[in-house]
Amino acid sequence: MSSSNSSNKRVAKGPKAKKEYKKTCVRTSIEPDVTIIMGGVEFLEYSHILCLWSDYFNAAFRSGMKESTTKRFEFPDKNPSDWEALMEAMNPKGPGLESYLTKHNIFDVFLPWLDELICCKEYWEICDRFVTNVIPKWEDDEDMLFLYFEKMLDARDKIVKYNLPLSHEACCKSFRNTLGIGIHVDASLLVGIQVRRLLGFPALNDD
Repeated sequence: MSSSNSSNKRVAKGPKAKKEYKKTCVRTSIEPDVTIIMGGVEFLEYSHILCLWSDYFNAAFRSGMKESTTKRFEFPDKNPSDWEALMEAMNPKGPGLESYLTKHNIFDVFLPWLDELICCKEYWEICDRFVTNVIPKWEDDEDMLFLYFEKMLDARDKIVKYNLPLSHEACCKSFRNTLGIGIHVDASLLVGIQVRRLLGFPALNDD
């Protein structure tokens, strides 16, 4: 295998045909054999690379689904830019998924795709470790307490949705620490931001 910058373009067709997308930088003597259609934009990909990280594609190619014959997968409601970001991160010749994660794309791009395409445990663990570092933290300012709890509730919902155990523990610890510093929390504030939802964390009741 070798890499080539001169031909490192992903073919785009359809409504956004004027926009060029990068193709995986891994080059072989074989041409891309799969077409992924995202929101009307077509991407040419390698089936063996997709199968490296996605049980969804692995199963599709083995199951006798029509896609295993047509080699075309359609995701009409998905964002082409999100697919581009995902393929860059999953490139086996690249720096690795962790290099592409940010607090802005982890919940909006990567975790939804990892979930939908049934990615392997290794990638979930990478994302879980990353999320532990972006858990909202209270900055010892009672005027910002409302915002802190709102962010924590949002983070809690996403952590539960994607079943991230390390992040779950970190979220509980952050909330426990905030409650344990002896600040005055107005009852109406607690009701308004539904802190009782946070109390649903089993770990909050642990010794």
